[in-house]
Amino acid sequence: MSLNLYVFDQSTLSPIGFLDVVTGLTWEERFADAGAFELWAPISEQNITLLQEDNLLWNGGDTAGLIEFKELTADDEDTQTIHVQGRLCECYLDFRTIYPAMIKTGKPSKIMRELVTTHLISPTDTKRKIPNIQLDSDQTDYGTSISYQRTGSTVLIGCSDLGQAYAIGFKLKFLPSDKKFVFQVYQGTNRTMDQTAVTPVLFSSDLDDILESSYSHNKSDLRNFAYVAGEDSGSDRKVESVGDSSGLERRELFVDARDLQTENEDGTTISDSVYRAMLVERGKENLEDYKDIKSFSATLRTFGVTSYKYGTDFFLGDTVTVYDSRLKIKTNAMVTAAMMTYDESGEQLDLTFGYGQPTIATKLKRGI
Repeated sequence: MSLNLYVFDQSTLSPIGFLDVVTGLTWEERFADAGAFELWAPISEQNITLLQEDNLLWNGGDTAGLIEFKELTADDEDTQTIHVQGRLCECYLDFRTIYPAMIKTGKPSKIMRELVTTHLISPTDTKRKIPNIQLDSDQTDYGTSISYQRTGSTVLIGCSDLGQAYAIGFKLKFLPSDKKFVFQVYQGTNRTMDQTAVTPVLFSSDLDDILESSYSHNKSDLRNFAYVAGEDSGSDRKVESVGDSSGLERRELFVDARDLQTENEDGTTISDSVYRAMLVERGKENLEDYKDIKSFSATLRTFGVTSYKYGTDFFLGDTVTVYDSRLKIKTNAMVTAAMMTYDESGEQLDLTFGYGQPTIATKLKRGI
């Protein structure tokens, strides 16, 4: 298997070696979250030395992976394997908690940048600073202005919630030649068959683009109306509602947002209108975790003459047209994750369109 895999020291961002023997690799990039990877290789002195926890793995792309888990095994045929896995370097955002509270009115993309700046790049407590991270020079803002207040969750969760709610992606780009990471916020491009501004992208089983596919529709957790309760108690408690569904279409959710306060830690006070806008925003974020989930995933052909190439013709966050005559599915959907698998049989690309329902672990981390 021909792969260019380099290992870097996390502290200095200097290269320390090259992996020339690998038996398997999966590398998943995500639009509004930290991606993940897994690697299998034979046990050797070189691999043991390089594949250490906290080292970085780089495949020549935009981002690197942080080794967070290592396992050594030997089977009854004396095949000795080293198995490592971890998250892509966006996981550094998960290392910092949003504290003290972030209170801001502005566009979601600007708030995402401020979360990273305040807690990773230029924190008041210099011990919280993660070196070699800077903001991208492109400061384009996306979305409409919102009133935001958050404390306690991680910066990764804060950015992921905003990204999924407002179709904004982010990545921590690894630039090894400059020995730095660059936090970038971006939006995808509409490449569906319904537009003419750019070359459309169509994945179709009839064109043999799609090798395997699956579709699911889950309404069991759907909530489309929220009562958001803020500070105070009883009849004085501030409550806002989000949504306008009625009758059998209405599925309600109660959001305890008592952590949102009108008085800041420095003694200043938030106006009633801004505070109520914050309650509405909290309701919108929580409803994102209870959406009507329509999920489509597909394994695409990467060999022979292929119609489109990931990273050239389409990217994470792009909306494309997908048609599978076998499942009777035709839809315009956003590419939210892309996983490349490399093994002895070759390469395979798996795309995820749309977001799945949050797992129990994710809900617990978010305090839902």
